[in-house]
Amino acid sequence: MKTKILIWTLFFLPLLYLLYKVGFQIPLLESYSKAFQTLSHNYFGAFPTDPIKFISDITGITALQFLIATLAVTPIKKYTSINLRKNRRLLGLMSFFYAFNHMFLYLLLDHELSVIALFQEVLDKKFIFFGMVTLLILLFMSLTSTKKLFARFIKWHQLIYLAAIFISLHYLLSQKVITLTPLLYVTVLFILILFRFNKIKKLFPLSKAK
Repeated sequence: MKTKILIWTLFFLPLLYLLYKVGFQIPLLESYSKAFQTLSHNYFGAFPTDPIKFISDITGITALQFLIATLAVTPIKKYTSINLRKNRRLLGLMSFFYAFNHMFLYLLLDHELSVIALFQEVLDKKFIFFGMVTLLILLFMSLTSTKKLFARFIKWHQLIYLAAIFISLHYLLSQKVITLTPLLYVTVLFILILFRFNKIKKLFPLSKAK
């Protein structure tokens, strides 16, 4: 119970942070005191000059963080006494939630909900392609995450490893300048994938030389 409360708290924190950072830029709320503005800047950083990009960045990074948490459940259980397997489905759904909102914001603001324009971007830009494939994998896993469907599609859920690779490529290729932060996230994902190397090798066996 305490674990679920912690997970849900971590789920809502980015949303509250977004509301805090962007909400005060709504015209009706812009008249907050200078003292509060100074206090906020000192402890929580400046308010974003580009709220849309800020929201897109936070939703994308949070989706990545929850995907990392989902993949980390097994290693944590193996090397510690902490068992989070009952919460793995919840973590995966939370990753999909933020990934979907990350994509929807892009579709709404950049393409005015034009699916055709989005499809063209998927074909033209590699990082959009990798991001869209990741989202589709997470969508499939979310739809088949119930007990009955999971038992039927359990082998297909191994696609999460492909999602981890593609989200890494999406994140790196979307950066104008690759800094330490994306490199750290991608390194963690790479380590989590290596942890499952033997399982992945069984999924994609190399043909034996004659």
